[in-house]
Amino acid sequence: MPLSLIRTLEANVLWERDEKEWHFIESGSDIKEYSGKTYPARELQYTVTLLNGQTITGGIVAPLYVGNRGEQQTLVLHKRQKGPIGQKLTDLAYVQRVDLEP
Repeated sequence: MPLSLIRTLEANVLWERDEKEWHFIESGSDIKEYSGKTYPARELQYTVTLLNGQTITGGIVAPLYVGNRGEQQTLVLHKRQKGPIGQKLTDLAYVQRVDLEP
C-alpha cells in the first residue's frame, strides 16, 4: 500500500511480558533448561487509517524511513519484539503512532 494513501499508523499492544530465557538440554531433546534470566517481549498489531477514513488492522513488519531537516532515521515497525537479556520491558521502545502528511 502506498504511503501516500495513509493518514496514520497506530500500534496496539496485544501482549507484553518478561520471558524466561531457556535452551534445549541437547540437540533433538524436547526438554528445556531455564537460565534464571529474563528478557522483555512484546507483540504488536497496527491500525492503519487511510485518507478516506477506512481502517485496516493487522501485523506489520517494515522499515519506515523518516527525514527531517536533512537527517534521515530508520524506524522499524515490529510485529514481535524481543529485547536483550536483563533489559526492562519499559526500556523496550517501539513506534506507537505515526502521523503522515498528505
